[in-house]
Amino acid sequence: MKDAGDFCVGVAAFPDAHPERSDFDLDARVLVAKEQAGAEFAITQLFFDADAYFRLVDRVRALGSDLPIVAGIMPITNVAQVERFATLSGAPLPDRVASRLRAVADDPAAVRTVGVEIMTELCERLLAGAPRACSSSR
Repeated sequence: MKDAGDFCVGVAAFPDAHPERSDFDLDARVLVAKEQAGAEFAITQLFFDADAYFRLVDRVRALGSDLPIVAGIMPITNVAQVERFATLSGAPLPDRVASRLRAVADDPAAVRTVGVEIMTELCERLLAGAPRACSSSR
């Protein structure tokens, strides 16, 4: 397919098991097969647990792949929408997230504020656990 033009191929990845399979190891093998078929990077589906992302990366690395796996971070701006997206993607919506959102569900501005807080916390956890490209010991 890449012979058709000058473009990059990105694919989906599932930190929480694919909703139709529920097999983490199979998901990792499928992601590696996507790379072998020409994928140059992957972007994850919605997730709420940084450790799920790290486990996915570890499983893929254990199979010998160094495919870049970008964390798909979705801003939370609407409680019903994030609940629906979580259900469709198979990502469990943790009680710690759902309860914070439901506590402000009647106030759209507060939902956005809390949603940004939740995703900022997730991003901070991801950054804290991400491997560093450069050493800071000079």
